[in-house]
Amino acid sequence: METPRKYRLFPSLCGWKFWRVLMLIVAGLVTLLALYHAEENWRGKRAWESYKRAKEAEGESFDFAKYVPPPVPDDQNFAMTPFLAPLFDYIPGTQTPRDTNAVNRAYSIAGPLKTYRNKTEKTWIEDTPVDLVTIANTWNTTGASPAKLSPTQRHEAASEILENLKPVAPVLEELRAASQRPYSRFNIDYEWQSPAAITLQHLGVIRQLCALLHMRACAELALGQAETASKDIDLMFHLMNSLQSEPFLITHLSRAACLTSMLQPMWEGLERHQWSDAQLAGFDQQLRTLNFLDDAARALRGEPHLFDSFFVNLRSSQSPVRDIDNMVDNTGNPQSYSFFERAITLLIPRGWFYFEQLNYHRLYDEEIKDVITPRGIDPDVAKQKDANVHNETRSVVSSILRHEAIARLLVPSLNNFERKMARAQTYANLASIACALERYRLARGQFPDSLDSLAPKFLPSVPSDVIMDQPLKYRRADDGQFILYSVGWNKKDDKGAVAKDDMENTKGDWAWKYPAPSQAE
Repeated sequence: METPRKYRLFPSLCGWKFWRVLMLIVAGLVTLLALYHAEENWRGKRAWESYKRAKEAEGESFDFAKYVPPPVPDDQNFAMTPFLAPLFDYIPGTQTPRDTNAVNRAYSIAGPLKTYRNKTEKTWIEDTPVDLVTIANTWNTTGASPAKLSPTQRHEAASEILENLKPVAPVLEELRAASQRPYSRFNIDYEWQSPAAITLQHLGVIRQLCALLHMRACAELALGQAETASKDIDLMFHLMNSLQSEPFLITHLSRAACLTSMLQPMWEGLERHQWSDAQLAGFDQQLRTLNFLDDAARALRGEPHLFDSFFVNLRSSQSPVRDIDNMVDNTGNPQSYSFFERAITLLIPRGWFYFEQLNYHRLYDEEIKDVITPRGIDPDVAKQKDANVHNETRSVVSSILRHEAIARLLVPSLNNFERKMARAQTYANLASIACALERYRLARGQFPDSLDSLAPKFLPSVPSDVIMDQPLKYRRADDGQFILYSVGWNKKDDKGAVAKDDMENTKGDWAWKYPAPSQAE
């Protein structure tokens, strides 16, 4: 009896002819894959090197070390004062501090300050003095229940705040002495294997120090101690500028936050006419050295080169998928990886990472680098270019096929960064003009009718609005004060109405003004 076909089929699968055909098919696929990889690797490397040569011919350097501030002698370095030095004194080969106790002391320098920060929402931006009474009533360093002060007891509140700040006075005096050193360069590990994981713990410490000094200066002004308050403002200037040479976007966002803190006591002293002509001239001289737009543009030029080493590591990585997913993993320890990750590693040509690197740089060249200019920023251009970078209508598959997936992951949402840099420069300019206006008032008995009257005696020249490089708005108020403002991110003159700090800024201006006499404390 003949065996049915379905029972004779299985033995044929085990025959040598079947396996020979299967091996030929597999060998052919492997050969095709190898040829495809070789072609993509050659094509990607050639495209990247051609782009790099063209940019170098234009004068651009791809060496990130060119954007890193040079080392300075320890005895001339503000960042090497004993309070700050432990932040970057690492165990070799790690980002683990040697003296964790010293680092923890620096991290907690503000201490109880954190307990009331959410209770003091309004600032000089909303033409509001610091609520010293609320702070004194909530800031308790003794552990006992403090007696509640009434809203009229501002002097008592200021005295209590200064008493609470006495434990940090030695640190602040150490920093004041160190501020006489000519350089400031924190010993950041710029060569750390994962660029996104470079630790910048000093930024939080500097911001806390500025918050302490801002609070102390406001309390000193409430007690009529303008001279000591001005010295605290000078130290805030130095702390903010100690970060100026760093090539990180987040550094300059921190500097902008420090500026907002520093301007609070300056604004309060101006509102109460507490500053002398010499103090105002000193503030103005320091304010006119601030150029957030230039600093931001320099950081944007260096930012893409920071991640070049990341792309180099991807091309030799055992698991690029995991490296991308864990971009901020700074342990440096080898990790096991799954079969899926192994398969992806074999399938992805290394040349794709050349294309990703190329497109990452092109995004910066075409959409980012020229948004911030020395003359100012056009918010409409900034918003459009940010939308071009983060095109949400593009699918994940499309981004992968176009070799833009990693590039879009690495490029931050810069619209917010650009807005904050424009606002910081505007605030610095407004404060400089406000100091000149107060000097004019001290000399002439009233504020001028126009800003043109300030130059050249009280200002070398009047700054323009960084938004579209147009004149800043100014008018005298009926109560004898004035209103000074930029049209802000919406490019619309809202007559000095204060802009809310949101992502869109669809309403309001960036203004410098004082409360009506009945509202002033």
